Amino acid sequence: MRPTLMREPFHREGWVYEEKYDGFRMLSYKEAQRVRPISRNGRDHTERFADIARAVAQLPPTILNRRGPK
Repeated sequence: MRPTLMREPFHREGWVYEEKYDGFRMLSYKEAQRVRPISRNGRDHTERFADIARAVAQLPPTILNRRGPK
């Protein structure tokens, strides 16, 4: 999840990027109704972002990204 600084945006099939201006970079891990927003340093921010965790808990799993082979 650690970003790589690039001189300019690029477009390649199968790649997605986003510009980050400020704030936090984290992933939310969802197991059933349990959601944990985790920073790139591995810190659990569930309490700090409880509203976001509750919202993610309501999302259907089909719209969440999955890492690794299917």
